[in-house]
Amino acid sequence: MCDFTINCVCRWADVRNYHLTDQLLSIIEDSTRYWQAFGFKGGDIPGVTSGGKSSIQMCCEIAGNLFPLSTVPCKKLGDSIKNRIYAYVIHSILLLSCTDILVSSGSSGVMLHIKNS
Repeated sequence: MCDFTINCVCRWADVRNYHLTDQLLSIIEDSTRYWQAFGFKGGDIPGVTSGGKSSIQMCCEIAGNLFPLSTVPCKKLGDSIKNRIYAYVIHSILLLSCTDILVSSGSSGVMLHIKNS
């Protein structure tokens, strides 16, 4: 199970928790409403609406499915899920749009060098 702490709701990058990202993506994949809300499907899908819910409210819904036994407040879980979704989307965009990504570190910190395809 996910390592919940005071400062970190879920350690998504921990190798023991890879299955949580898989489950999260499966939950999104099974719902056209989530697909559209989080930008996994380009454009509008006819007949699909958010039901008047904000993205954080939808993330709270997802949290209930992903962490059904958690005692962490829904808002905090929802924020964690929202951040994971956006990180996944940004990572996917970088992988699709770049042919070369080089990470280097030096005295000024970590640098990300991206060569566009």
